[in-house]
Amino acid sequence: MRKQLTSRRIDPLTAAGALFIIIGGTALTTYLALIVPGRLAAQQGPPEAFLLAATEQARSVPPGTPSADDATTAPGGVRPTPTFAPTPSPIPNRTLNPTYVARTTGVAPGSGEQPAAQEEGGGITFPLPDDNEFGDWPLPDYVEVRYWLSITSIGLEAPIITLTPREREINGRTVLRLPVPNSYSVGWDGTSAEPGLAGNTVLTGHNNFYGGVFQDLQNIAYGTQIAVWSERGVFNYTVSTIEYIEETGQSLEVRLNNAHWLNETADDRVTIITCWPNDSSISHRLIVVATR
Repeated sequence: MRKQLTSRRIDPLTAAGALFIIIGGTALTTYLALIVPGRLAAQQGPPEAFLLAATEQARSVPPGTPSADDATTAPGGVRPTPTFAPTPSPIPNRTLNPTYVARTTGVAPGSGEQPAAQEEGGGITFPLPDDNEFGDWPLPDYVEVRYWLSITSIGLEAPIITLTPREREINGRTVLRLPVPNSYSVGWDGTSAEPGLAGNTVLTGHNNFYGGVFQDLQNIAYGTQIAVWSERGVFNYTVSTIEYIEETGQSLEVRLNNAHWLNETADDRVTIITCWPNDSSISHRLIVVATR
């Protein structure tokens, strides 16, 4: 008598669920393998060349001379003690400009002045998560770490790489969107002012993706010291403005108005922009302005 063979049928839902778990687990493992080492590496502080430049910068200043560019303390060693200028007052009348068409010069955010357009029909929107070619930190050899950001009060150490705004079509209009590094790094808008020089230096970064370089930026306070390291030395800034601007669900005109924080300025400042809150809603943009 032949023994009848029975076949086992696999429930499609069970198979799909198992596959989903495998894919999700693999993606999470890969993400952590890429992000965690980069975050740990960044905690070692600025590159050696930047530290040497800061040391030489400090030595070039006569003893007892106050300087806003003295070197600051960062992980990995003892640095010369900085001397900071008095904390600037917050910018008065911090309201959004009625119109904004493109990056402008000489207009302070919140001043209420009307910026003059440089491009007809264009505009700059706040940064949103956007794919870019730079991968994760540690960064590929072809990506130059131009600067380094240190905010010791919130435990932030991160490389700064150069990115430039990209054209996007929104509601039939061509606008410029600031990309955000998909890595544990900070993006410097290469069309904004160089750190350490007069003007508005615009920095962007994720708050909850790719290691969340700015996940603790919400804890920053007025008067906090921010240091930007470079091969020219270190530049120290003092936080003078903290703003939360609603962005998600807003009209294009409102978003373009919000972008007045990207305008050029006559003073020397750093404007840091990230999403907020640190959950999936990211409905607002957190803006931190520091001057020196």
